[in-house]
Amino acid sequence: LTLAVLSFPVLLAYTRVVYRFRHSTLVVASGAGLIGVLVAFWVLFGLGVPGTAPAFFVVSTIGFGLVVSQFWTWAAHVFDARQARRLFALIGAGGLLGGVPGGRMASWISRFADTRATLLAAALTLVAVVAVAIAIARSVAGSQMDSPTVRPMEVEEARGGLSAIMSSRLLMLIVALMVLMVVVSQMVEIQFTWAVERATTELDQRTSVFGVFFSLMGLFAFVFQILLTQRIHRGIGVGAGLRVLPASVCLFGSAVVALMVFGGLPGIVYAMIWALKLSETGLRHSVDQASRELLFVPVAANLRRPAKAFIDVFVQRGAKGLGAVLLLPVTFHWV
Repeated sequence: LTLAVLSFPVLLAYTRVVYRFRHSTLVVASGAGLIGVLVAFWVLFGLGVPGTAPAFFVVSTIGFGLVVSQFWTWAAHVFDARQARRLFALIGAGGLLGGVPGGRMASWISRFADTRATLLAAALTLVAVVAVAIAIARSVAGSQMDSPTVRPMEVEEARGGLSAIMSSRLLMLIVALMVLMVVVSQMVEIQFTWAVERATTELDQRTSVFGVFFSLMGLFAFVFQILLTQRIHRGIGVGAGLRVLPASVCLFGSAVVALMVFGGLPGIVYAMIWALKLSETGLRHSVDQASRELLFVPVAANLRRPAKAFIDVFVQRGAKGLGAVLLLPVTFHWV
């Protein structure tokens, strides 16, 4: 709920300055800012400052959400529709592959140091991200690949993300799709977190479990992305790509419900919850992510950037708030 409230003023500030800078400049500045955030929270956690954990959750979620939005906006600006269908799956696969060593690093660090040290490891990794963005900026300096997406006059015409969305039926449908996906993701997330909490006893042990999960998820999603996502898009279309995630959640979700209702063995229920979470998260970050990003390609350039930022930050966080409201009966143990 806090994310939903705080995302809106952040978005307003973001849309006021975003058009003044090139794509690479935004990515470099955001990456450097996140490095500072991670180091600062590493210090705060060490000092035991009250409220650090929820503050970190809110700040990091909004910050990394903006960076991901910036990256895909840059990609949609560089590639036309034909190139996007051919390359988005491969580009997304790079991010998924990074989840494998990322998860292993978190698991290893929590075992041999502590969970707090993972923040420093993430900060060091972001240094490499900033370096790569700077290298890209130098290689495309002065070209259309790194120019601002829209001119000031077009910014004025767009009148912000909400106005852009209201002017396009496609954008409104993307919003509806995002809201439904995030609410379902929240439900799967709370089920998985509950299961891990019951199966572990210490924080570092849970960090290790989550590290293993993200490694497996990244590997599964990477293989799916490389072998199937592009074939789905080029063979049977983006619409088919958007149906893979709902079908998977229905299949494994129904199995979890059936096992819990009819008294399945705890180990089997736990394994099926893992399968549900792996498929939901893996497919969301592979075929579903690539399919949703392709939906923005035919949107006019002067609408795409503000609308995408509004959807990725405010709509997505607002949907998390909606999911939190729907899950209040679970939060207060009424269900």
